[in-house]
Amino acid sequence: MKELIDGGSMSSLHTTHLWETKAVRDEDGKIVENADGSWVMTPVRDPQPLYHTERGDELEVDHTSFDEFISGNSGEEYCYLYDLNGNWKAYKIGWSTPVEQVEIPNYVTA
Repeated sequence: MKELIDGGSMSSLHTTHLWETKAVRDEDGKIVENADGSWVMTPVRDPQPLYHTERGDELEVDHTSFDEFISGNSGEEYCYLYDLNGNWKAYKIGWSTPVEQVEIPNYVTA
């Protein structure tokens, strides 16, 4: 888990995109789609986190308190924290609603 958070802030936890990934277009300029209707993108890589440092951002501590961390997130729906006891916590964030801690679903496959 330490390796995951050592990269700093991220845009996505699991994506094949890079910061410069763009939709593929055909000769008529129309976006090419996969069989499921999703866009074909290029370039791509194996699924992994997409860190802000990959686009050149500095790796630094931006917040020293929970309130500072939450108030610095604009546009996100959720914030995730990994606490010192090794637990993940999730918080739902709304523009006009109070911050609310929510349960993270535990998906188990058989």
